[in-house]
Amino acid sequence: MMTNPPPRWTKEEQTYLEEYWGVKSLKVIATNLNRSVKSVREKAHLLNLRKPSSGYDGITLRELAKTLNVWFPTIRSWITLFDFPAKKKVFTCKQRVYVVTLDDFWDWAFYHRDVINFNNFEPLSLGKEPEWVAHQRKISRIQAKSRQPWTAEERNTLLCLVKEHKYTYSELSVILKRSEYAIRTQLTKMNTKYRPLPSTGASICTDEELDDVIARLREGDTLSLIISEMNYDKDPFEFKNKAKVRHQLKNLGVIFSRDKIVAMPTQPKKKRRMKRIT
Repeated sequence: MMTNPPPRWTKEEQTYLEEYWGVKSLKVIATNLNRSVKSVREKAHLLNLRKPSSGYDGITLRELAKTLNVWFPTIRSWITLFDFPAKKKVFTCKQRVYVVTLDDFWDWAFYHRDVINFNNFEPLSLGKEPEWVAHQRKISRIQAKSRQPWTAEERNTLLCLVKEHKYTYSELSVILKRSEYAIRTQLTKMNTKYRPLPSTGASICTDEELDDVIARLREGDTLSLIISEMNYDKDPFEFKNKAKVRHQLKNLGVIFSRDKIVAMPTQPKKKRRMKRIT
């Protein structure tokens, strides 16, 4: 027994398919057009429509992980650990995938700059970037450099500079693009008696700078990130010492857990009144 062929696609149906491909699920499109899922899929192929997720105004978490050069389970963990704004969306009949809009991603990334290594992905690989990303990429480049193993040339340079006995840890950190902790550790490993000069008073923050640091700590930034940004493109003699800044903040009543705040004074300049950070 012969079956009737499916009705030809009208111009209105084709326009609907092109408009909502990737926006609505394949099953919803088929239901609204009163066609089978197979028919809709074949028509999309004839129209050279890309995979459904490509029509979404955002990106899937797997695509984001590939772009950021991050392991996919790592990004999945951000949902629980850092309230990453991912949502589940159905593109085909049953498959649900995690997606995030680019606007939501950049808003989240601004408050979690210490989580992402911006040096790991090319500029504009996620489209137009906010203005702050270019600066943050430079900071990530410096931080990535500080984590690399020391070369023999770097160790020789460090030893020569320390022997001159005219640089502090902060100044050596700027010259070598290494953290003060890394320099201190490397000198211990080298088993040398030479050490940098004691840090000067120029490495502490003014009251206005401390207010800015506290404001950023309230927003969720880490102290390491804040100090790195403050020291970028600064003269060595204006370089901020993280240990001294941390000591200044503790004197104001700020309580740290690792590199983030746990509690701080409700009024930055007073030491008594405390407000718990939840």
